Amino acid sequence: MNYSKPLVSVYITTHNRCNLLPRAVDSVLNQSYENIELIISNDGSSDETEDVILAYIKSSALSIVYVKNDIPLGANNARNKAINVASGLFITGLDDDDEFCLDRVDKFVTNWNDRYSFVSDNFFNESSGYRKRNFLKKNNSIYSLDDLIFRNEASNQIFTKLERLKSIGGFNEQLKKYQDWECWIRLANSYGKFKRFNWCSYIMHHDHELNRVSNNSNHRTAYEKIIQQNQVLYDNCSNVYIEKCLLQMKYYDININDILIANNLFEKKIMAKMFLKRLVKKCFRRV
Repeated sequence: MNYSKPLVSVYITTHNRCNLLPRAVDSVLNQSYENIELIISNDGSSDETEDVILAYIKSSALSIVYVKNDIPLGANNARNKAINVASGLFITGLDDDDEFCLDRVDKFVTNWNDRYSFVSDNFFNESSGYRKRNFLKKNNSIYSLDDLIFRNEASNQIFTKLERLKSIGGFNEQLKKYQDWECWIRLANSYGKFKRFNWCSYIMHHDHELNRVSNNSNHRTAYEKIIQQNQVLYDNCSNVYIEKCLLQMKYYDININDILIANNLFEKKIMAKMFLKRLVKKCFRRV
C-alpha cells in the first residue's frame, strides 16, 4: 500500500446481486492505484450478498468498509450511507453490476485539476460478450452547468473530492431515477465547470437488463422531478438552452421531449410559438 498517494474512496451499493457483485469488487481490488478504500453499502439484501462481502473482508488486503441497511431503503440512501463513512480525499462510485478498467482510479488522480468541480470519462457498453465504446468524445471536453442541466454529459459515475460531495448533501433520496444526474447538477452549480476525458475506463454490463422495460413517459416524469428539485437553476438557464437548440438545430437531433418539457415548465421565459413550431417540425423531420 502506497500511503504517499492520496486516499481514494470507492463506494459500491448493492441489493440482491450476490452473483454480480464479485466482478465489481474484483475490479476495485485489482486497480493499479495503490491507496484505495472500498466501501460496500448493502441495501437490505435478502440473498447471499452479505456472505460474499464478509468473505472479501476476510481475505482482502485492501481496506474494505461494510455498511448496510436491515431493510431496503433505496439506492440513494445506500450511497449516502457510504459517503458518510468515507475517509478519502477523493471519492467515486461503481454500480454493483459494472466494473472498472484497471487504471481508472490512477488516471483520475494523475489528471486531477482542482479548478473543475469533478471529472468523468467515456465508457464501454458490454452485452452478450460484445464490447462497444460509448458516450464517446474524441477530445477532452469542458462542460458548464448550462450544458449539464438538459443533458447528462457526465454519465453515471464521476470522480471528485469527498468534501465537495458531502457539502451538497450527497444524493437526493426523493428521486428514484436520474439521481446521479441531479447530483452532478448540484455539484456543478456549487463548484463550477467539469471535465470529461476522452478515454474509456468504465464498463457497463447489460446482459441482466434484457427484460427491463422503460419508456419515454418514465424518463419524462423523472426529468420533471429533477427540474422541480432545482427550479431556480432551470429558470435561469432555460433561455440559454433554447438559444443553443436553435444554433445546433442543423447539426444535431433535438429531443422532442426536452422541448415539450421546457415549454410546459418555463412558460414565463419560453420561446415564441414560431420558434417552437420550427423546432417541432425539425424534430419530426429527423425521426
